[in-house]
Amino acid sequence: MKHYKNVEVVESLIDSLNDSDSYVRRWIAVALGKIRHPHAVKALILALDDPDATVRKYVAIALGRISHPTAVMALASKIQDKDNSVREQAVLALEKIGDPRATKALISALTSPDNYFKMLAAAILGKIQWNIHIIRLILKKIYFSNLKKSDSVLLFSDIISKLDPSDNSIRCRAATALGEIGSPEAVKFLIISLVDPNSDVRGRAAAALGKIRCSKSITALIQALSHPDAAVQQEAIAALKHIGTSKVLKSLVQSFTIDLDDPDIYTLARILAVRVSMTQEHDKLIPLYPRKDKFIDTP
Repeated sequence: MKHYKNVEVVESLIDSLNDSDSYVRRWIAVALGKIRHPHAVKALILALDDPDATVRKYVAIALGRISHPTAVMALASKIQDKDNSVREQAVLALEKIGDPRATKALISALTSPDNYFKMLAAAILGKIQWNIHIIRLILKKIYFSNLKKSDSVLLFSDIISKLDPSDNSIRCRAATALGEIGSPEAVKFLIISLVDPNSDVRGRAAAALGKIRCSKSITALIQALSHPDAAVQQEAIAALKHIGTSKVLKSLVQSFTIDLDDPDIYTLARILAVRVSMTQEHDKLIPLYPRKDKFIDTP
C-alpha cells in the first residue's frame, strides 16, 4: 500500500477513519502512517480524539511517521491522555518531529506518576531543546514530585544516559544539574565525569562535587589535583576547599600522588589547616609534609 501515494487513495482511507468498527479505524491509521502522505495529517489530528485508545495510539504513531509540524500541538495535548500507551506514542511522535514548540508539553509530562514515562519525556525533551533553562525546569519538576533526592538523581542520570554522548554541552550541563540536585547519590556519576575526555565536563564535575560536599568524593578530587589540565586542577582545589573538613586535610597531606610544593596546593592546605584548627575536629599537630618531616603547627 505504501506505493499508492496519490491523494485519491489517501482520501478514500481518510473516509474510513470514521468507520463504526474500531478495528477498521486502527488499521486505517496504520495504513496512513505507512503511506506518509501529508494530506492525511488533518484527518489524523482529528482522529487523536477517537474514543478507542488503541486507535488513538496508532494515530499518534502515524503522525510521528509523517512528521509534519502541523501535528505538534495536537500531539502535545495527548501527553495528558488517560491511556499510557497513547501518551507514550505521542511523546515518541514529538521526538520524530523534533519541534521546540513541544517543550512546554514535555515539561508538563515530568509530573507524571509513571517514572518510565517521566524519563522518556525528559530524554526526548533533551533531544529537542536541551539548555540550562530546560534543566532548571526539569529539576523544578523533580523537586516538586514525590521522588526522594536519591531517586531524583537516578532519574536524572537515566535521562542523561539517553542523550547524545557526543554532545559535550549536554554532559557539561548535566554535571551542573547533578550538583544543583545536591544529593550524595550523584557523587559516583560525577567521579566518572572527572575523567571525561572533555575538559569543560571534567571541570563542571569537580565543581558539582564541591557543591555536594560529600566525603566519598575526596579521594577522586585529590587525584584530580595531579590532572594535566590546569582548569581541572583549579576546580578540584575549589571543590576540596568547599568540602573543607579535617578528612580533606589529612587525605591531602598523606597523598603520595600530588606535589605539596605546588603553590596552589600549599595554599589550599594552609587554608584548610586554619579552618580545621577553629573546629572541634582538629589534631594538635597536622603534618603538611610527612615525607620531609615538615609540619604546620596549629593552635
